[in-house]
Amino acid sequence: RYPPSKPYLLKFCELVGCIVELPQHANLLAIDDSDLQQDTEHENVIVLSSTLINRARFTQSYPALELTLTDVYDKPVLRRLFTPGEYLPKGTDVAAGIVADGETHVKLHLDTSGITAAGYRLYVMYPSTS
Repeated sequence: RYPPSKPYLLKFCELVGCIVELPQHANLLAIDDSDLQQDTEHENVIVLSSTLINRARFTQSYPALELTLTDVYDKPVLRRLFTPGEYLPKGTDVAAGIVADGETHVKLHLDTSGITAAGYRLYVMYPSTS
């Protein structure tokens, strides 16, 4: 809540062994322009494209993305959780988080060998660490 105090808090945590993490409010994140298409150049590969938007007035931790592929009856056939290190472009400083009112573009190529999917669901979440 008080960004100018962060350097002092980090210094204090160095002394006592605590960790200062960025806020994690999934309800202030949005998925926009989500699309899942067959890769026209590679057999059994689909491409997930989306934009992740931080609607908070503060920087937040990058969330995990949960992708569920569904059949024609909207029943899950495959569910997978992607960490920020898996969905962010190479070279992205994950620890810096997603800035206030910031957008991050996501593009994942997924092998669907042996899976028949008709639809999908995509969610943002912060997995429990306990």
